[in-house]
Amino acid sequence: MTELLPVAVLEVGLDGSIYYANSKTLEWFGYEKEELLKNLKTHDLVIPSQRNKIKENLKNRIQNPDLGPIEYTGMNKNGGSFDVLLFASAIMKGENLVGFRGVLMDISERKKHLSELQKISKLESLGILAGGIAHNFKNILAAITLSVDVIKMSPLSIDKQLNRITASLEQANALATRFQTFTKSNEPTLESVNINEIIENSIEIALAGTSNKIDLKFEKNIFPIKADSKQLNEVMMNLLINSNQAMPKGGKITITTSNVKLSDSQVQSLSKGEYVKIEITDEGIGIEKDVIEEIFTPFYTTKKDGQGLGLPTVYFIIKNHNGAITVNSVVDKGTTFTIYLEKQIEELEQKESIQKGINTKKFRKTRVLLIDDDINITNSMADVSEIITDLEIETFNNPLKAIKYFKEIHPNNPFDIAILDMTLVGYEIDGLDVLNELRKIDQNLKALVFSGHSAKPVVSHYKEFGFDGRLDKPCNFEHLLDTIYEVVYNQKNA
Repeated sequence: MTELLPVAVLEVGLDGSIYYANSKTLEWFGYEKEELLKNLKTHDLVIPSQRNKIKENLKNRIQNPDLGPIEYTGMNKNGGSFDVLLFASAIMKGENLVGFRGVLMDISERKKHLSELQKISKLESLGILAGGIAHNFKNILAAITLSVDVIKMSPLSIDKQLNRITASLEQANALATRFQTFTKSNEPTLESVNINEIIENSIEIALAGTSNKIDLKFEKNIFPIKADSKQLNEVMMNLLINSNQAMPKGGKITITTSNVKLSDSQVQSLSKGEYVKIEITDEGIGIEKDVIEEIFTPFYTTKKDGQGLGLPTVYFIIKNHNGAITVNSVVDKGTTFTIYLEKQIEELEQKESIQKGINTKKFRKTRVLLIDDDINITNSMADVSEIITDLEIETFNNPLKAIKYFKEIHPNNPFDIAILDMTLVGYEIDGLDVLNELRKIDQNLKALVFSGHSAKPVVSHYKEFGFDGRLDKPCNFEHLLDTIYEVVYNQKNA
């Protein structure tokens, strides 16, 4: 019967030795029957990078014969590869396990078709994403344009309108940051964090003024985790705001943290190990079953004024942290979001929070070199010198001219710090190249990387590339001064 099947059938021992193979097995892998049975084991039938995997899975299957199907990349005698799915069942002699009977299905064509469908799906998603970007930013630009027109017609209302413009710009920045979350390059800036502290900080903002009750059940000795504290704060903010909005008639939000130990694939595709588990449970309206499947899709929303970016942002941040998120909901009963983040093993830098506010009187005369390809940014930065007279900021859009000027001026009037845009459009060098050139002239020069691409390695791990600090675009006046002070004087500003 096995000779008639369109699939490969094998019988193997507990050590991986092959005792039986049907003709389809020989056809797929290109071996003679005697050659296969005498000289080869199961791990010889997969590509080299998966040989340890198949050995480990054989050991696991001995402990748990019902391990389930596993996908491999098979390799034939000539080195050609193809995708297969292995189904295996135990061979028993009495009560003793003596081997396994395996059935291999060739899934190469199926994966090829799936890949094509995924490409089509990505193009459709790109269209949805582009449409969402245009819609949201046009709304923001419309608000700014109207405020500018009001100022022109009624100059006395300038303070009120400037506040509205500032709010719109903050909204645009938050929106841009969320879009960056979906890029592959959005690598988290890892530090050692305590999830309980992040949750407490998020509650103060997300649930300010709410009448809903909060029940915190924190594990006192919670595992430290390696994470981007800003991104995790956004995760908690989004989930807490959702829970709060799901209870228009009031209720209780329960937040539980605990240390857990998971086995392989116990939760989604997480590997075995120790994790921090976070559960956020509300008593709200719940989520319909057909809606649950869509809640992590960008721009999908059931809220009248929603953007459909909150939960997709949560999903991608957790995924980028190699974690997992699940959701369980019962309509009219409530919803629970559960997050798993891996316990920190290696030592990481424990970052201090940046102090707010700056005493400008503590600035001594400080010379700053700014290089940025955007003339609006350099013009605005130059204006800072008129406000903080102890800061002498010289700006350049052309990095080559800046390097030449730096070399000429350095002996008699050196700079204390350079602020360097990372992407210099129209030039063959970038901010890192500029830094290397400046350091040839002054090896003690302090430097800040200045970029809107916070996930680039040179930005997220700036110290490894020789920078002393970073400024994210956009940055406000206060943070600019704080960062310059901290780097130049090597201390927090009181």
